[in-house]
Order: sequence, then C-alpha cells, then structure tokens
Amino acid sequence: MPVVTLLRRLQSIDLEWDEKAPIFQRVRQQLGDQSELLSKRGKVEELAARLERTRGDLQDAELRLGSLQAKSKQVDQELYGGKVTSSRELENLQQEREMLRRRMSETEDEALSAMALAEELAQQSAESTQELARFETAYEHERDQLTHEYRELGRRLQQLQADREALRETLGSKELGLYDELRRLKSGQALSALLGSTCATCRVTVSSNKSEMVRRGDSIVVCDGCGRILYIA
Repeated sequence: MPVVTLLRRLQSIDLEWDEKAPIFQRVRQQLGDQSELLSKRGKVEELAARLERTRGDLQDAELRLGSLQAKSKQVDQELYGGKVTSSRELENLQQEREMLRRRMSETEDEALSAMALAEELAQQSAESTQELARFETAYEHERDQLTHEYRELGRRLQQLQADREALRETLGSKELGLYDELRRLKSGQALSALLGSTCATCRVTVSSNKSEMVRRGDSIVVCDGCGRILYIA
C-alpha cells in the first residue's frame, strides 16, 4: 500500500483522537464533579439544622415563659393574699411583680420571633427538599448518559490507539519522523489534499511535475507553500 495512503489513515486516526480525547477527559471530570449535588444537599442539611435549633429555642422560651408565669402567679398570691402586711415586703413583692412582667413580655417576644422563624425555615426546608429531589432525579439521568458516553469514548479511544500503533509499525522511521514533525508544527494537520494543482490548505499552486508525483502516490511530496504532505483528494 502506498506510503501516503498509510499516512492519510494515520492522520485520520490522530485527528479523531485529537477530537475525542478532550471530550473523554471532560466527561470524566463531569462524572467526578459532585459539587453542585453536595451543595444542594448541604443546603438541605443546613436548613434542617437551623429549623431544629429554632424549634429548640422556641421550646426553651415556652418553658421559661411557663416558669415566669408560675412565679408571677405565686407573687400575686403573696401580694394580694393578705398574709404579707409589712410595707417593705409589699414593696419588694411589687417590684418583683413588675420585673416578672417585663421578663414575661421579653420572653413572649422571643417565643413569637422563634415561632415565626421556625415557620419560615420549615417552608424553606420543604421547598429545598423538593428542589433537591428534582435535582437528584435529573442528576442521575444525566450521570447515566455521561457514563454511557464515557464508556463509548473509552472503547473508541482504545481502538484508535490500537489502530495507530499497528499503522505506525508499517511505516518507516523517516516517514514517521516527517509526519510527527509536521503534526507538531501544523496544529496536528500533517497532510493536505491536492485539488487539481492547488493545495487545499494554503491555496498555493503546485508544479505539474509535483502534481504528477502526488497522483502516482509512490513517493512523499510536500507543498511548497505550507510544507504539508500532499495527497489526491
């Protein structure tokens, strides 16, 4: 088989590899990237933890309020029960009663704030949980597709690698050296088609003698313009 035909096949393999290898790497990175999923799960967990703490604060405020109310009731009984007659003790009880009322008012405000916040967090938690469930469904579907694509690309790249190695074994070191150098210098495109007598890449006209050599295909001919190996399209 003419050496140029072999080089065309090698270039076709290498160009397909150049196209698919980065896609394979990107798909692999996507499969390994769980940052968005973990972020959404973290948000759900954070809201659940805040809701639990807020409900604890509400329960604590309600317990303290109950204790203050019981104490206030006891003070009222002592104040108005008629057993305490000392003006000094009555004044102390009156002051304690006022202090308890202020503390009950403050504690009621705390309880109301905690209750409002708990309701808000409960709604946010429910919405976030539903959003996570929808995301996880779409995420698993996307991962199934990515996994399929990853496996198909992996199989194709393995085949390309095997075909490349087999082809390179059939070529001489001189031809491979020229091809590899052109691949490095010409952005991966070592060969160019000859359209009539014109290089399809750089549009330089090739001499009739060179054109005939390219048509025969029994030797390597490079373009005078871009230096690529020429072949008949």
